Amino acid sequence: MVAASDFESFYTSKLLPQLESLEQERKQVVAKFWSGIAYGVLFVPALIPFILLENPWLLLILVAPFVLVVYRLTFYEKEKASYVQHFKNSVIASMVKHMGDQLVYEPASQISMSEYCSSEIFHQRIDRFRGGDLISGMLGKTMIRFSELHHEEKHVSTDSHGRRTESWVTIFRGIFFIADFNKNFTGKTFVLPDLGLDFLGIGKWMDSVFGSRGEPVQMEDPVFEKQFKCYSSNQVEARYILSTSMMERLTELKSKVGSKIYLSFIASKIFIGIPINKDLFEPNVFSSGVKQDYLRNYYDSLHLITGIVDDLNLNTRIWTKQ
Repeated sequence: MVAASDFESFYTSKLLPQLESLEQERKQVVAKFWSGIAYGVLFVPALIPFILLENPWLLLILVAPFVLVVYRLTFYEKEKASYVQHFKNSVIASMVKHMGDQLVYEPASQISMSEYCSSEIFHQRIDRFRGGDLISGMLGKTMIRFSELHHEEKHVSTDSHGRRTESWVTIFRGIFFIADFNKNFTGKTFVLPDLGLDFLGIGKWMDSVFGSRGEPVQMEDPVFEKQFKCYSSNQVEARYILSTSMMERLTELKSKVGSKIYLSFIASKIFIGIPINKDLFEPNVFSSGVKQDYLRNYYDSLHLITGIVDDLNLNTRIWTKQ
């Protein structure tokens, strides 16, 4: 596993030459955007005669600036998409290879819906499902796969006048991580965020809601118990999976991530959902592409996620698990 501290040398030797070659393309994209905005400003004086004289024929004056705005902004969107593709295929791909030479980066791919559902973490209906930036391959002895995902459920309501309203509710948005676990097991174990609602009696209600995931498992680590709720179809197997060291590592991982984390252990795999309300690997065309701080965010995100293998000691093979 590479060290987070080696970013400086990696940036200078590998990233900077790629970034400098992309910088001209980025500037051209930004120029297209601002030219579109400039043409849009032409609408203001063109609207004045129409407002003052209320003559519909004067709307014809708006045709030219309108066409120019649409043309320029359409061009901007196409060139921005091209720049994003080039950025990901060069800069992000280089970072991924730096994290592990057996890792493969596919910007347009994602964890499949069937893989996501096999984790059994989120049971809500899937009405819209999308993602991207799939990274997969071997890190040491462990096969991993992760990508950005966005799972939404559609809610429809009707008011007293029969008016129908649709809204979309995000069930999960963030990084979804799958890895081969280093212990064999046949049951299903879930580690979910503890919402801290036991004092209201809601904790028991939550246990009944999550009953489909198995029985609640009481662990002996008080720090772990304050942050997570554990459910399993096999109490003995849950304790085998969640050893003292694993509970400590999960607590440290949650602290490092800085958000809730959702886990399941099914079919000798570990599934981890890390909620993040932003696109991690999308370049900002309005910021200089050669800035170190700008690139450091991508690097740190990749280091954090690939570091899960070391954080949870997944490369240590146990008994017959090879």
